[in-house]
Formats: sequence, C-alpha cells, structure tokens
Amino acid sequence: MESDINIELKKFYFEKETSICNVFKDALVKRIFESETLKDHCTIESCNGISVRVNMDGTILKFTNGHLELKEEGNGEKEEKVQKISEDVDKDINELSTLIIEETEKIKNRMVYALSLNENMNNLGYCMDEKMLNTVATLDVSDVEKLSNELIPLLKVIVGDDVVYHPFYPNFPSQVIQMKYWDLYFNALKHYWSRGTYYPYTKEEERPTSVIEVKYKNITIGKEEDLHAIMTNLMSAAEAISSQDIDDLTTYFSNYENFMDNVPEVIPNKENLAIVTNLILTYCKEPPMDKISRRFTTVIDVLKLAAVMSGGSATLSEKVRFKSFSNKERRFIMSLLNNCQNRLDDFYVHRNMWERVCERIHPSKFKKIYPDLVEDLNGSYRFKKEIKNIVKQIQSYDALLTINKNEKKWSVKKKNVENALEELKKGKLSDEIKENIKIFEQYFNGNNKKQLSSNNHETSTSDELKCEKVFEQKRQELENKLTLVKKELTEYKNTHQRYATKVEKFLDQGYDHDALELLCQRPGVFSRRLDELLNRVKDHNQLINIFETIANKVSVKVLLSLKGYFQKRNEKLKVRVFLIKGKNSMYFKRKVKNSLDIELCDKICQICDKALMNHFEGKEKLNKVYISKDFHKYIIPMDVRTSNSSLETYSKGSRFDFSYKQLTMKEQEMVIKDKEDDLVKKKSRLEQLKQNITNENEKMDLDKTKLDSEMFEKEIQKLEKEIESDQQNIEKDKTALDMEKGTNVRLFIWWTNNEDQVVDIDLSVMIYDENLRSRVYVSFSEMKSDYYEIYHSGDIVNGGDINGDGEAEFIDLDPDYIIGMGARYIAVSVISYNEIPFKNIKNCKFGWMEREDLESNELFEPKTVRQCLDIKSDCIFTVPVVFDCQTREFIWVDTALTQKKCCINIENSRNPMNGILYYYLDPLKVNLYDLVNLHIQARNGQRVEFMEELSEGDTAFVSSLPYKCVEGVTYIRPTDLDIILSEYMTSAC
Repeated sequence: MESDINIELKKFYFEKETSICNVFKDALVKRIFESETLKDHCTIESCNGISVRVNMDGTILKFTNGHLELKEEGNGEKEEKVQKISEDVDKDINELSTLIIEETEKIKNRMVYALSLNENMNNLGYCMDEKMLNTVATLDVSDVEKLSNELIPLLKVIVGDDVVYHPFYPNFPSQVIQMKYWDLYFNALKHYWSRGTYYPYTKEEERPTSVIEVKYKNITIGKEEDLHAIMTNLMSAAEAISSQDIDDLTTYFSNYENFMDNVPEVIPNKENLAIVTNLILTYCKEPPMDKISRRFTTVIDVLKLAAVMSGGSATLSEKVRFKSFSNKERRFIMSLLNNCQNRLDDFYVHRNMWERVCERIHPSKFKKIYPDLVEDLNGSYRFKKEIKNIVKQIQSYDALLTINKNEKKWSVKKKNVENALEELKKGKLSDEIKENIKIFEQYFNGNNKKQLSSNNHETSTSDELKCEKVFEQKRQELENKLTLVKKELTEYKNTHQRYATKVEKFLDQGYDHDALELLCQRPGVFSRRLDELLNRVKDHNQLINIFETIANKVSVKVLLSLKGYFQKRNEKLKVRVFLIKGKNSMYFKRKVKNSLDIELCDKICQICDKALMNHFEGKEKLNKVYISKDFHKYIIPMDVRTSNSSLETYSKGSRFDFSYKQLTMKEQEMVIKDKEDDLVKKKSRLEQLKQNITNENEKMDLDKTKLDSEMFEKEIQKLEKEIESDQQNIEKDKTALDMEKGTNVRLFIWWTNNEDQVVDIDLSVMIYDENLRSRVYVSFSEMKSDYYEIYHSGDIVNGGDINGDGEAEFIDLDPDYIIGMGARYIAVSVISYNEIPFKNIKNCKFGWMEREDLESNELFEPKTVRQCLDIKSDCIFTVPVVFDCQTREFIWVDTALTQKKCCINIENSRNPMNGILYYYLDPLKVNLYDLVNLHIQARNGQRVEFMEELSEGDTAFVSSLPYKCVEGVTYIRPTDLDIILSEYMTSAC
C-alpha cells in the first residue's frame, strides 16, 4: 500500500483509490455468476455499506445486514415473505439470501479493522469520512496496521498527545484552588532552591469522568493531483511562506521526480522565488536556466537567491555568511545580474552585503563579458579606493619630510619612518623615487648612523637634500592627482545620482511637481509613500489624480495593504505599531499622525478597489458564490513567514469562535428542520399503514389478510417508537438553541531541557478590561487569581532530560466568568526564562483545550485540543493568542513580544504587550469578506445569501464544512491559506 498524508488539509492520499462497496459488489456478482440458478435471474443494482439492492426478474429486493428489509428475525416470517413474492422462486430466494448473508459477514469482518482504526482516531478528535472508511476497509490487516502505525502517531504529534504532561500539582485545578498563598509560595521557593528537583508529595487522586462532546475533524481521501496543487499554491503565494511550508516544499522536491511540471510560470513573492529557485538548482539535474533567468528582474532578487544558496534568510534582515560559490554558480549569478534593471539604486540599498558577495563571486574576472555590470558593481567605490591610496602616499611623504626637517628627533620618529617607507614601497614607484627612498632609508638606518655622522656627513647631507626635493615634487604630483580624482568622483555622483536622492532633493526644495513626476516612474514606491506625500505635498487633488493613473501598475499586495491602512486613516489612532519585516517583533510608538479627511480616504480606497478588480478580472469566471458573514472577522494573510507549525493554520489578527467548531445557529436550525421533515414522512407512512390494515380487513382472503395485517402492525409499532424518539430529540435540540453553552479554556505548555542546557519555560496570562487597562496577571510569581478564578498548575524551572517525559504547566480560566467580573481580554504569553531563543530549544509545545468541565476526565484530553503548535520563533517571549471574553472569540497572534533579552516576566512587559493588543485587536488590514467580494465583482460572479442556492461548479466560503456538503461545490475555509494566497491575492497577469 502506497499512501501519503496531509493532516493540515485533512486529506489522505492513496496510490490507488477503491471502495469496500465495490469489493462487496464484485464478490456478490462473482457468487451469482457461479450459481446456475441465479446468474440468469439476478443482477446487483447497488451496494451501499452492508445494504444491497438486487433485481430478480424485475423485482427489486433490498437486503440490509444480509437480511431482506422489513423483516424481523425468525425463519417462519421469512418463509411468509418469500411466499408473498412468488411460490416458484422460493428456492432461488433462499440461495440468494444465504449467499448475501455469507458475503455480508465477510465484509463486516473486513470492516472491523477500519472501524477500530477510526475509533482510535476519535480519541484524538479526528474521524474518517465515509469515503475514506470504505477505502481503508478494503485493505488487508497488515496494510491497516501499517496505516495505523503511520497515522495515529502523526495525529498524536499534531494535537500534542505524543508526550506526557506532568504538572507541579498533579491534582490541579482543585488542589491549587484549595491551597493557601503561603503554601504555594513556600513550595515554589523549595523548588527553586533545589534547582527544579523538589516536588511536594501529593497523592494523585482519581479524577471523575464525564461524557465529552466533540465535533470531530474529518479526514478524507484526496487525489495525487491535490497534493501537486497544494505545492503549486505554496510556490504561487503572494506572501513569503513559513518555515514549515519551506520544509514541505523541500520534501516534495526531494521525493517527486517530476516536480518541475508543477512549478508555476510566475512566482510573485521574491522571497519564495529565491527559495524555489534554490530548490530547483539543488534537485533538478538540468535546471532550465532560461526560465529561471526571466523570473529575476532586480538585483535584490539575485541577492536574496545568493543568501538562500548560502543557507541564509531571503528576508535579508539578518547577517548572511556567503559561501564560496563554484565557478558555475558565479557565472549564473553574474548572468542574472546582467539582466536586471536599475542596478545602481538597488546595489546601494544593500551595499555592505554586496561587498561581501563580491568577495565570493570576484566580478572583476567578468569585466570583459559584463563591463557595464562590473562598473555598476564597483560604483563610486573605485574612486574612493584610489583616493584612499593617494591620501596614504601623501601622508607617507609628509611623514618623511617632517622627520627630515627634525633630524634631532630621529630616534623618536624611527617607527614613523619605517611605516612611511613601508607604505610607499607598496605603490608603483619610478626608478628615481626608488633610488631616493633607498638613500633616505640608509641615512636613517640605525646601524650606519655613526659612520654617516663622521666621515660621510657632507655626502649624506647632500643626498638628504636631494631626497627632500624629489619627495616634495612627488607629493605635489599626488596632490594634483587627488584633486583630479575627486573631481571625477563628483561628476560620477552627479551623473549617477540615486533615485531616492533625487526625490528627496525635489521634495526638500519644494519642487513637488518634479518629485511626483519622478515617483510616477515607480508606482510601487509612489503607493508606499502615499501617506507621507499627503503630508508633504500641498496639492492633494494632483496627488490623488496621479495615484489613480498609476494604480493599475501597483501590485496586489501593496494595494491590499494600502486599502487596509486608509480605510481607517480618518480615525486618530491611540498608538502606532510597526511590524519589522523579517523579524518576529514590533516597534511601538505613542506619537500618532493627525487623521485625514474621510472623503479623501474613501477616494483612495475606491481607487484601490478599482485597481484590484482590474488585477482579478482576467482570472477564471466565478459562478454562484456564498460568503459566510464570519469572513468579516478573518484577516487576509499578510505575515506568514514567521508563523509556527500548528494544528490549524490561521491568519494573524483573525478572530475565531470558541466551542471547537460548533454548528452555527442556522446550521442547528437546519438539522432540526431535517429531523422534522423526516418525522412528517414517518407519520405519513404510519397513517398509510393503518389505512392498509383497514383495506386488507375488507378483503375476502382471510389468510392473506391476517398475514399482511401482522406485517403492517409490526411496522407500525416500529414507526411509533421511532416517532416518539425523534420527537424527544427535536425538543432537546430546540432547547439547546436557547441555551448558551459555556466553554472553559485550559492552556498548556510542555518542554524538555536541551542536551547541554537547562530550559525553563513559563506560561502566563495578563487580564485587561475594555479600555486595555491591565487588571491582574497569573504567572510563576502569582499562581492564582481567586477574584477572576484563574489558576496556574505550578511553576517548574527544569524541563528534565531531553529524551525524558518533559514537564508541563497549565492555566485554567472561564471566559464567561471573567467578563462577568468586569474584565474582557486575556493575553497569553510563553516565555523562555533563561533567555534561550525558542528556535534553539529542541522541544517546546503550546496549545489550549476548550472543555465544558475542567475538573473531570484527564488533565490532557487530546480530543478537546483546539490548537497546538511547536514554538520555534527567534525570540524569548511570544504571544500566541488573545482571548476576547465578551465576544467569546480568540484572536490569533503568534507574534514575538521582543527579541531582546529583557521582559522575562509578563508583569514587566505592559508597554510592548499593549502594542500587540492595539495591532491585532483592530488591525489595519483588509478582511477576507471584502477581498472575496472584489473577486465576485471582477469575475462576473453571482453572490447568493444561502448555501442552499449552490450547485455544482459554485463556491462557498465557510468557517467550517457545513452540515451537508453539495457535490461539486468548492468549499474554502479561512484556514486554507495556500488557496487564498495563491488564487485570491495574486494578479491574473
């Protein structure tokens, strides 16, 4: 059995797709064909699970679980039913029934192993859908076991059930609730004094059990094409992909031979372009250099590639140690650079990094092939280098002349003489200069000083004067040359003035028209500086008109960012928060800009909308489209690169409801309506059966009437029981609609030490009110808040052996109770107390469970896990999530609070924490609802209000899969980031 798994998308890929229904049908067809009495009279109409429809000489027979439908157990009743069909085919019916019973038992035996696997998946919160269950049921026992050994451990890792959770207080939370502050404090001290080896003796109590209601996450079967489509989507993403996505692409390129067939023609994000190109160069035997070259348009693109090839980051925000490129790689890099435009400006942006690259690719060796490129690479550096050499020579001659005039101080200046002479010898010298330097050197040679000062004093003095004259003449020549080179440098700077310098010069001098004319040449730069220009340029109408003219040339990413920013630019912000590119950290500033006129902001947003629709209109036409109102709460994914690997993929700043994907109110009403419709049908059937009994009693054939009446009465009794049960269930469902189901939250972390380092991870929460004023915190220094009923399981400072069980901390909280006590927001933080960056910690998990009862069942119940992630951020303090108790939502953050070694407890980090709250609670971003609406308008789609209006070929944007899925309808969830980034945030061009 060959298979592959994509749990993130909840799909399982089989090399060959089959179904137990087909196996069942084939077995029955074979058995019937082997029977001389049945093969000419029976055909199998359909098989669905263990239900079979057989056509016997025009009569449809329905078998369920091996028996005829509407039959009770008992041979006598079976004979009566067979007699009713036909006395002549009694023998054939018996043979057919026996055959179907035998094959049904075989199928049931085969399904046992698949059902057992499914039950194990249920314990982890997952379930096979019908399609996958039918496929797994066809596998041999060994294949099911192999599948189980592969799938179950993977699911355990994803939900965090692959490790053991040992809290400080094993009877948490009741134990912590009952303990006094003094006891908690003293136990913590003893634990710290022992360096994490002391644990208070506690007899672990048996925890009560209760039924856990779970909405299972379905895993279904996908095709191999789906896997290729996912990889293509990742490469086509508009945003830089995460490290986990990069790992997935690496696995794909290294294991799939024909990966080049699925590499898209256009890779819009430049970081992704560098990553994908490096993978192609690594795993493709004959890389298509022509196709690769066309994708690189700027020297910054090439620099990103060089960084990735050297094992660095494509963000260029970190220091890169460039490798020694092979000759083939040097030629390739130089050829890419030669095809780029605007090289001078881009070289200057990362000039220090380019100097290190040039040390590795040796561009001077390519001067004959790419003379213009080499000149651009050298830039003004060649003038500065020459000036530096001339200045050094002048300084050397000055030193010699000064020493010569102060002969009495020769011993003090001896070192200066040696340095000056050494520096002069490095340059190109004429024979005359060399001879004079030699004479000068002999004159000041300590070994000959005595001889020179006696017999040859007159000769030496003459030689000394001659040297001085030659040196002065040479120094003047160097001065003249220096003046000439400086003039050439000035002319070069004037003729090769950088774009940004020209723009700033015009703006500073008030030449707005010239500045705008220059900015028009680069629409992306113009758009990114639009807010700044509104403050510096007086004529706003001219500015907006120019923007409207060039907007269609601006990228989708920039337009979406611009729209998100200006849709709230008419409001005065409380603070300004900046996300630093390439770094999982923020810059927080309380000085804010004055608000802009709302009409101006609306005009800019309208221009952005129009330009975005122009980008989208070339994509494939949309049919009917349904958008869930929840999509107003989901933010377009704009910061994916720093995301941690997690159970569910969320876009940062998006809001999601509590209660583990419960059915919406409308879906619950739909379930009730379906049950009521089914109840009406059963009641109608009941009335029909009663009428049939009355009709049969009026017939003359008493024996037949008695037989049929008994059959009808039994069915009536069965229906009456079903109707009574259905009515009770419907009443329960209606009552549940009026009840607000409470959801408690249990946060958890788990970690171990590194091989040579003790690791101390802390789980903390900070509680805020409506106005973002901090109310209270719960952390290692404050173990509980009785007022808000928030409890910590105990601080542990030693993670234990790297291959051991590890340690765990929990925090329990009730959002409904917290909002009732006057607070609203809960900011969660995970801190590396001993300042080891998370990326350097081998094992570290964070997540939370959503549970009705925190006192019962196990401390860690995998089926209740809502989110679980491996923290690998380049920081020591991260905020994964914020809970909004009022709206009963969580806001996904997954962002570092700081990268610096500070703020090692939550109570000392209020300012940066406020920055995160301001940035994500009301983000200046476009939501998915507005983005999809733009696509509908641009691509001639028809928006519908209800999912019931959809049919094959339509699209539904939903929070989770609905109660009923329509065949042929494409369902897109907010967690399908690969689809959103590649299909809905890119241009058709």
